[in-house]
Amino acid sequence: MMSKCEYISIERMENIININDVTVDSVYSFFLNQDIDVIYVNHNNYLYGVISFWDFERYLMGNNEEITINRHYISVNSFDEKIVERELCKFEKIHEIPVVLGNKLVGIFCVNKSSSNSEINREKKLQHLLWDKRNRAEWYVNETKRFIKLCPAKVYLYAMPNMKYVESACGTNIKNILAAKREYPTSMKGLLSMSKQEKTDFWGTSDYKSIETKFVDNYSDLRICQRDGVYKIGDIDNDFFCFKNGYRVIDNVPDRTSKKIFMFGPCLICGAYVMNNQTISYYFQQYLNDADISSYEVVNCGLLGPEDCMNRAFIEEIGSDDIVVVFDFWGKYLDRQENVLHDYYASDLSSIFVDNPMLVNYVFNDLSHCNYLVNRVIAKKLFDDLVHSLSNNVENQIRSRKQDFYIPWKVHSYFKKYFEQYSFPNMSQGDVNGAIVMNCNPFTRGHLYLIEQASKLVDNLYIFVVQEDKSYFSFEDRYNMVRLGVREINNVYVFPSGEYILSKDTFSQYFEKDAVKSVDNMDYDLHLFALFVAKRLNIKVRFVGEELSDHVTKVYNESMKRVLIKYSIDVCEIKRIRSNQGVVISASIVRRMIKDGIDNSMIRQYIPDSTYEYLRKKYNNLK
Repeated sequence: MMSKCEYISIERMENIININDVTVDSVYSFFLNQDIDVIYVNHNNYLYGVISFWDFERYLMGNNEEITINRHYISVNSFDEKIVERELCKFEKIHEIPVVLGNKLVGIFCVNKSSSNSEINREKKLQHLLWDKRNRAEWYVNETKRFIKLCPAKVYLYAMPNMKYVESACGTNIKNILAAKREYPTSMKGLLSMSKQEKTDFWGTSDYKSIETKFVDNYSDLRICQRDGVYKIGDIDNDFFCFKNGYRVIDNVPDRTSKKIFMFGPCLICGAYVMNNQTISYYFQQYLNDADISSYEVVNCGLLGPEDCMNRAFIEEIGSDDIVVVFDFWGKYLDRQENVLHDYYASDLSSIFVDNPMLVNYVFNDLSHCNYLVNRVIAKKLFDDLVHSLSNNVENQIRSRKQDFYIPWKVHSYFKKYFEQYSFPNMSQGDVNGAIVMNCNPFTRGHLYLIEQASKLVDNLYIFVVQEDKSYFSFEDRYNMVRLGVREINNVYVFPSGEYILSKDTFSQYFEKDAVKSVDNMDYDLHLFALFVAKRLNIKVRFVGEELSDHVTKVYNESMKRVLIKYSIDVCEIKRIRSNQGVVISASIVRRMIKDGIDNSMIRQYIPDSTYEYLRKKYNNLK
């Protein structure tokens, strides 16, 4: 039942801001210092829009340059509490609703909200998100600069189209067109919300409905795959999209080529809104073919979204006679004086819209979300820029990659948050620290024995309980069982493993053991452990239990010995213990006995008393 509504007049409200005062710092200060969920934005004494805490959170996590003011807010034009309650009941997360009369805010009705997070948690979350937002662009820019220095081939760097610059250069009419387009969210809902004329321009025909329907259906089939920190679009072949081995297929490549032109970038180069034969890469290849430059194959390495589109450039095999074209998304976030990429740019793609302003009619909600007509113009510009450096000389060259794996920004950002979130103890510099990563599904006498033996060999022992909730027992249960089981061992510290210590993102097969026929390379998981966890906590030894039957875990343990030694981390394997009947104790046996209803006296031989009591009290399935 909803709590009684309280009306607060505008004179008593403290969460109102003038539109000219909306900045990152001002909004941040509002949410940090007041227990509010919504800021009301006024313009010339009228309610212009709102900024919710979740709007601000999305801004900090996303790539928009400016905070979006929500113009599509819920409001009432009545003081009738029944009407207010009826509106509030429609939306579970909304705890207040503005009263707007004649477009003027006169007050709000609000109800008490249940608090799931403390203000301290909100403060930490906001602080980390703001740090992430302010450091993300600079990191990406520096990574692009690093790639240019490492790459053996000539690199042509293009600045992505900048909406602000185009608006200022093209006048009021173009500014108004782009302002209207910017209102559409980057989603299918936004795409489908365009006017009939906008859709006719975007799809290139007044009979756009069948194309639009096909696109929506085909786009929904796209899947992003990750391996070794590199993101690619999975293999697919439908009417709109054809991807193979992570590359968008270009079917007009000559039969015999010796050199490649790699194109890296976000949705613009990927061709997010066009068919295979309408991408920048396709048109560029066609310009090469028409000019009888037949020794080059254009390779479309584009990805949806800007965050991970450069990752694969570092592990791509590239030769000195190849050419690399990079579409830079991030440089625009830095001031001109700070932008270390400025001197590297071959050109700024904003110029194509400045030279031909009516091209803005062929974009969706951003200049990089464009149709085939814009792609063709961009491809022609690239061709004109590069053609003088191309040749038909056929040479055998050796291609190589600079890295075997890549660590994206979100991993760096995550581990900063991870170590701030948990209270890791301060250890002496000379201490020998060890670690065990365990699933404990459930926590057995075998796990306890491994921890007891390992704790005797190091000064401090960290236990990381696998946080991925893909086991018979939940993470909460497994974590609690471990903490209860080791509470008498003074030098043992238990923590959640988080998102990148033995998780679906680093070693997915660990959670699919029954279906695994061939074990994939799991080195990436171990590299992250060494570079972030072991380095931060000065871990010198990683302990594992002897693996006798689980093939996936056995291969993982062998990989651990091979990879971690490169970081001066020893791997210590400890023999398993057996039950009174001589059976090796394992969690899988315990799960099977619980499922089969085996006598508890037998189960207690495999689990410590702490596990037995925990399961008995919580689930009442052990008596």
